[in-house]
Amino acid sequence: MFLSHPHRARVEQMVTLVVATCLALLATSAGAAAHTNQPTATISSAALHIAIAKRTAAERALAHDSRRLSRCLRAHPNRCGADRRAAKRSRARLAGAKRRVTSLAARVARSHSTSSATKQAPKLTVSGQTLRWNAVTGVSSYVFVRKVPGLEAQYTTITGTSTTPATVPGETVHYSVRTNVEGSAWATEVSITYPATAPSTPPAPVEPSSSSPSGSSMWISVDAGGWGPSVAPDIKGAVNYVRLEDPTSISGFTAAGLKVIDDMAGPYNTGGVKALNVNEWVAKAVAFVKANPQVAAVEVLNEASGSWFWGENADSTENAAAYDRLLKAVHEAFVAEFGSARPLILASYGGPGEEPVWGERLWAANPNVGSYCDGVVVHPYPSSGRGEADRKQVEQAHANTGKPVYVTEVGWNTSVVTEAEQAQNITNFIDWARSTGYVADVNVFNYRNYGPSSPSEDWGIETWEGQHKLAYAALAAFLS
Repeated sequence: MFLSHPHRARVEQMVTLVVATCLALLATSAGAAAHTNQPTATISSAALHIAIAKRTAAERALAHDSRRLSRCLRAHPNRCGADRRAAKRSRARLAGAKRRVTSLAARVARSHSTSSATKQAPKLTVSGQTLRWNAVTGVSSYVFVRKVPGLEAQYTTITGTSTTPATVPGETVHYSVRTNVEGSAWATEVSITYPATAPSTPPAPVEPSSSSPSGSSMWISVDAGGWGPSVAPDIKGAVNYVRLEDPTSISGFTAAGLKVIDDMAGPYNTGGVKALNVNEWVAKAVAFVKANPQVAAVEVLNEASGSWFWGENADSTENAAAYDRLLKAVHEAFVAEFGSARPLILASYGGPGEEPVWGERLWAANPNVGSYCDGVVVHPYPSSGRGEADRKQVEQAHANTGKPVYVTEVGWNTSVVTEAEQAQNITNFIDWARSTGYVADVNVFNYRNYGPSSPSEDWGIETWEGQHKLAYAALAAFLS
């Protein structure tokens, strides 16, 4: 997904000049090191300068795309898909550039301090649910590992000497720590056994009349964005379900035989989920379902942890707790108003990165949050824009929650891959998803390309003009 944006050309020219200059410096430094036995820190420092230049350029590109998105949202908020994705990609690029700078800075720092003392294992202790260790002289950061049964070990870098990890009810979790120095020793492992937390006030046990699909009954859908109901018969030729962002009515789509997933995406704001008015949001959701009782599912916010939509600290613990409260309020209102006739409630689970940190924070803030939703949502786009989707993200979402997983966005851009690759990747992912037995929906992004005003945004299973790509036939094959 990390593609260049046409409005970024001037910034990318600047990056080319800066990087060329830094590469020249790097070559000079490398040659000097080879002839004078200069420490490799010189080479790492030159690489760090290049990374810093790229980070600066990424910051400027993000500022440009964010301003463009803000202007679009003020002018016509329902037609800003291309600008939203441009801002999202810029945010991802900046995050990668920051990680690169952090990694190189740590490498340079480590190259200046390689004494055996910095490689000694800290002493790790447990106090309640907090872990602490002694400071090691000459070390400013530590590598912390968390081992949850049934999951891969999770590593984080910490610039302090204590941490309080998210709880995992009913599990014994093992921890260790070492200095952030190559070859350093791990501390003796410690463990915390977390109690199984029972809900103090169980939610009303009212299940929707249409339960979550799985296996052979898995939904297959496309995202139809702002396209009106006139295209519904064409969509029905490829799939039986459609995802719509904040529609006012779904009657034109249901009349064509389509079932609708309502992506109640926003309203987006830089203050995060905690800035939303819960009562107003729930009232709007209830009013929509009353006016459109055939809606199959309501997706509660789009990519709620994404800084590109929800601000710099979108995936904070505070915003996760606020999202839990919103889900609870939606569930209680839907049960009160519609009983078993309520639509499915889908919760945003995946985070900005490949690891579902946001989802883990939701369950840590309220272990009962699974009672307020019928499934969890991830968007496992392939990280490079090519090849297979990120299946690991789907697997972790189910393993961590036990809930059906709704892949409400996944896709391949045919300005990056061929139409044949797009069609084959879609087929491969749907076949795999069906085989899991727990993936409840695969929604292909997008119905049509964005159009002439947004070149290189060719996500559709059709061209902007409505010509079917190979992907259209690939989806239609699953209807038989």
